[in-house]
Amino acid sequence: AISAAPTRSIAIIGGRSRHVDDDDVDDIVAAWSDPERDPSDVKNIDLSLNKISSKGFVNLLRAISERPGQLQDLEVNSNQLTDDALKAIVQHLISNPNVKVERLDLSTNKFTDAGVVG
Repeated sequence: AISAAPTRSIAIIGGRSRHVDDDDVDDIVAAWSDPERDPSDVKNIDLSLNKISSKGFVNLLRAISERPGQLQDLEVNSNQLTDDALKAIVQHLISNPNVKVERLDLSTNKFTDAGVVG
């Protein structure tokens, strides 16, 4: 008989107003990308009220795009996201049919009119 190796889920450490920065997001990305872990049961990521830059957020989007699982809510309001993050959202979330995020909260970041229109 063949027995499958146990799958370890991903526990997201940090969260709302926990002073999460790009280094912490790199840890989340590493766990999300680890082939021995299974992100499929993660339905909500709330990283609101933190210090995440566009660079950290883009890395997170890439990882989610590669293994979207069942992620429904992504909250990154009140961070340090700029227009680059908006471009990445279009590239990685909207254009990837496997990503089915239903609610994305980007409010109170550092977006400009040029980023929203461009």
